[in-house]
Amino acid sequence: MSRWSEVSTAATLAVLAAAAPAAAQPADLSQGRTGPQSTPPPTPSYAQPAPGLAPAPAAAGPDGVAPTGGAPVTDLRIKVSGPHRDAIPPPQWTPPADIGGLRLDHNPGEALNEAWLRRQFSNNGLPGGGVSRALAVVQAANRAFLGAGYINSGVVVRPSSAPGVLELEIIYGALASPGGDLPPLSVEWIGGRAKGLDARYIEDRMPAAARRPLSAVELERDFRLLAEDPAIRTINADLRPGSRPGEASLALAVLPQDRFDLYVSYANNRSPSVGGERKAVGGSMRNVIGAGDRLSVEAGLTDGVEDATVAYAFPFVSPKTTISVRGAINEAAVTDALLAPLDIKAKDMAFEAGVTRKLLDAPLLPAAQPGRWRSARTLSAGMMFAWRQSTAYLLGERFSFAPGAVDGQTEYRALRFVGDYVVRNVDQVFAISVTGTQGLDGTKSDVPGLPVPERDFRAVLAQVNYARRLTDDGLELRARFYGQWADGVLYSGERFSAGGESTVRGYRENLLLADRGAVGSVEVARPIRLGGRQGTGRTFDWGAFTVSGFADAAYMTNVEDPQPVHRIYSVGGSLAWTPADALSARITYAKALKDVASAGKRDLQDRGVSFRITVRPLLLP
Repeated sequence: MSRWSEVSTAATLAVLAAAAPAAAQPADLSQGRTGPQSTPPPTPSYAQPAPGLAPAPAAAGPDGVAPTGGAPVTDLRIKVSGPHRDAIPPPQWTPPADIGGLRLDHNPGEALNEAWLRRQFSNNGLPGGGVSRALAVVQAANRAFLGAGYINSGVVVRPSSAPGVLELEIIYGALASPGGDLPPLSVEWIGGRAKGLDARYIEDRMPAAARRPLSAVELERDFRLLAEDPAIRTINADLRPGSRPGEASLALAVLPQDRFDLYVSYANNRSPSVGGERKAVGGSMRNVIGAGDRLSVEAGLTDGVEDATVAYAFPFVSPKTTISVRGAINEAAVTDALLAPLDIKAKDMAFEAGVTRKLLDAPLLPAAQPGRWRSARTLSAGMMFAWRQSTAYLLGERFSFAPGAVDGQTEYRALRFVGDYVVRNVDQVFAISVTGTQGLDGTKSDVPGLPVPERDFRAVLAQVNYARRLTDDGLELRARFYGQWADGVLYSGERFSAGGESTVRGYRENLLLADRGAVGSVEVARPIRLGGRQGTGRTFDWGAFTVSGFADAAYMTNVEDPQPVHRIYSVGGSLAWTPADALSARITYAKALKDVASAGKRDLQDRGVSFRITVRPLLLP
């Protein structure tokens, strides 16, 4: 490698190492989605089965006075109580089969209304049949309402106004006050502390509770989604029947998540050119300005890098819509003894703001087959604005190293269109994230020989994670794939990177940068418990380990020369220690199967060793 190549490589690393992944932070802290500064999304956790709602109140049943004297029913009068929406059963629902010689039918998408009820009487020879048969049809209709999930809706028999007349009322049930000043939906905070949440936050996330007719299917879905809300630790429900037909009340007992989180980490996840080992401290606060928002901060220090990130996200108008903003600043200096005399420094600033919307949000639900579950699914889409500015220095003066740099400075703006789809079950997880970037404006270098990105550059990044439990004792398969395509030369902040703990282990962080690339990994992991019991929350299991073996690989290419090393690959193993939520540690060794030259001295990363220690003091006993 020539001296100029070493300088150029080191300078590029300095600019990018300043914004390298801060993977010590929790996965939900806002991150850049593209470029070397981004952290690939972690594999989501498996879905955890949870109790549903308490037993539902019975449907409204027949009451009142039926026609007497054995006279046949000659007329049918049906009244519908109060305003209501259509009572449309779930798509998979079918009415009860042959019930004592009676037949019920239902067309897909049809509401259980007056027209449907009249057809059931007609199908069974009414009017014209006897009273006992008419009452049997009423009971069958009530079973249909109950089976369709309308737990406190149904048909009641009212006093007859004339001989032979059967008078019915369809009651569409809803939540109602159980008495006194209690609301239909009451919220109690376990321990007496709301921790910044309020009853409205809960009510907004249970829209089914305000609907008429009340649907147990919809109520169960909302309850299970609420139980998975990151702002809530646990939630219990008590659904009680009311004093009159069509009434019920719902009481929720909620334990909010802790408002504050703090973590400290130490890891060798930086480029050796800027020191390699990074110390970081970060944390978050929930419900800062309003219920459901979150403020996250992190600061990191390496021998040659000082960096900080601040992110804020909050629900907007609807629980399904989130607005987020993120800012980051990094100052880096190459500390490698070979390159330090060149006084290579860099300063990087980035800002992102955007909105995302959940288009699909389905919880884990029991399947028809006992012991099986229907997967939880989430689909979201959004748009973000991104701005980034990087300035590089050589011997104390601005110097242009990176594509698009003018007088040592690169600046660009872009729109990102993002989409995420996650499927989670008790034994497997699949997640895909897609980011499309459209450049809006940016600097255009006039330095001869320096690659020049188009200001309206385009790039698409896809990131896929998959995990599956192979055996009951915890043997697990993990696979991931990340790939990026670009229509031309990209700014350095948008380039695809390979090398390091999040991509190809056994190589230094951000070893390779390119316009296009792909990274794949397959891993088999198994938990090992040396004694004690599993630690959760503030309890410890000092013998909780996970061992794994893996194979990583990457392919990289630029749209224009110069070209990077096209392929790198490695195999290795990892040992993770997770005695509790408050403490985790991991050490990894990977054997690089292809030698790649790098500027400066070699450190542990270049020898295939990486480590990470994370402590969350607020969770310590």
